[in-house]
Amino acid sequence: MVLHHINDFEGIINIFNSLLNPGGYLEIADLYPEDGSFNGLDAKVHLGFDPDELTEILKMAEFKNIEYKTCFEVNRESGKNYTVFSLLAKN
Repeated sequence: MVLHHINDFEGIINIFNSLLNPGGYLEIADLYPEDGSFNGLDAKVHLGFDPDELTEILKMAEFKNIEYKTCFEVNRESGKNYTVFSLLAKN
């Protein structure tokens, strides 16, 4: 649940890959696309991610065996629910 707070998330994905041992794994858990209400409309964050688009970015960073699935739902006091995915990729 951190990636949506990073402005240059594509750059950090490349850095993650450079830090992993060969055959290492990167696990990302973050929000599916949402309307901006999760962190508030004034927050300077990404509004979640489409896992298919994120998969393509990971492939460009030379990750392989990329899989994702829905793993959690955040239920806010407002009554709004936000779905979270878990994505696993191998370098």
